Amino acid sequence: MNTPLDDAIIAYFDALTSGVHNTAYISVGGRFYNTKAPQGCESPYIVFSTITNTPDYYFQDTLEDYFMQFSIYSTDPSEVDTILGYMKTLFDNSILSISGSDCLICQRQSIRSFPDLTEGVYQGSMDYLIKVQ
Repeated sequence: MNTPLDDAIIAYFDALTSGVHNTAYISVGGRFYNTKAPQGCESPYIVFSTITNTPDYYFQDTLEDYFMQFSIYSTDPSEVDTILGYMKTLFDNSILSISGSDCLICQRQSIRSFPDLTEGVYQGSMDYLIKVQ
């Protein structure tokens, strides 16, 4: 049986890989990894992680807040920016289909890009808040 967090991750993956708005997934050739990418992975690729989840209590409603981070890696900085744009289009203020829960909103909290000078790889990261009831 999946936890609510598992279901939220599945919802992100489903949104990224299916439907007409899967340009981000296609642009990385399906290289989408949980927590860390394999050593020597071909670029570009996306790594996602759960930053945290916390309960929210408003009156009688119990909500869960999930913070997810997506990191895009590439040797080409313009490719990072392009994929970040695809991710924004897909997830900003979206409503994810989460099994057993109601997704109230998926909000971007931050976005940034920077070079990793030690590896010659560019990274872009974005953090999202998902409110689930």
